[in-house]
Amino acid sequence: MHLGKRERQEDAADFWEKKDDGVLFAVVADGAGGHGGGAEASTAAVAEAEKCWQVWTGQGSAAEFLADWMRKAHDAVNRCVRHQYAEARTVAVALMVHGDRADWVHAGDCRLYHFRQGKLLSRTRDDSVVQVLFEKGEIAEDEMGTHEDQNRLLQAIGGNDPPKPRRGGADIEPEDVLILCSDGFWERLKPEEIAELVTTPQHLRNETLEKALQLAVDRGAAKADNGSVIMSYFDEWHPPKASPSTRWGCRGPLVFLIVAAVAALAAFGLFRAQVTKLWQKYSTPIVQPTLTEPAKANQSPQINK
Repeated sequence: MHLGKRERQEDAADFWEKKDDGVLFAVVADGAGGHGGGAEASTAAVAEAEKCWQVWTGQGSAAEFLADWMRKAHDAVNRCVRHQYAEARTVAVALMVHGDRADWVHAGDCRLYHFRQGKLLSRTRDDSVVQVLFEKGEIAEDEMGTHEDQNRLLQAIGGNDPPKPRRGGADIEPEDVLILCSDGFWERLKPEEIAELVTTPQHLRNETLEKALQLAVDRGAAKADNGSVIMSYFDEWHPPKASPSTRWGCRGPLVFLIVAAVAALAAFGLFRAQVTKLWQKYSTPIVQPTLTEPAKANQSPQINK
């Protein structure tokens, strides 16, 4: 994660693995609301993801697990954050890989990119005004990140209206790459620059991703947003059809959670611990080969990040 030029780190990201079972769960969240609780909202969503992971028994489908997490994340933001920050929201994307199958869900403009043999197979469809403008042909793909309406969202986690999760999935083949990221990463990089990341030799991937994240921040200059990216790479020696234990061996996928802020990282670690305590205090027991159909700009209230 990178602080960018913001005073607060409003991104939150994490991943969990059960290598022997060939299972990976990853989440990237980006808080909305500025000083109105965006950081707390994204942290609550990721904390809820960890809770869901800890009690997951492996029963049911990955799609059901992801949808259940998003419902609980929405409730957690409303229950644990909005009593203090009425406008607190977060957008997020989550991925679950089980054997040779990947499923994902998102709300807002955090993205998942699926690459195969170095080419983009699909990406998630943003819940945003600029996505609608792009689909109408009014702006180009590489103009979405810098458009004046880039921060106008059509749905998010938290608030009066629960999000309608956008789901996706695909069978995974050897050398496939999945990238999850916040808009602070993708908005300042050209689509072809993101595509170049997946062809980087394995031993250089961590360094290359860090440089790409820094490049996005540098291009944003004084307007640079927080940025986070997780990349999951599937080794070429894994057979395309096999049981999870055979396919993943003892290694699982190669996953990189890029942390490019030094001082900011330490500060965020302390901040996240404080928010987790706050969350615990107030909690109660209790492929698609193309983008999906365009949303209507008036289908839900717009949310400004």
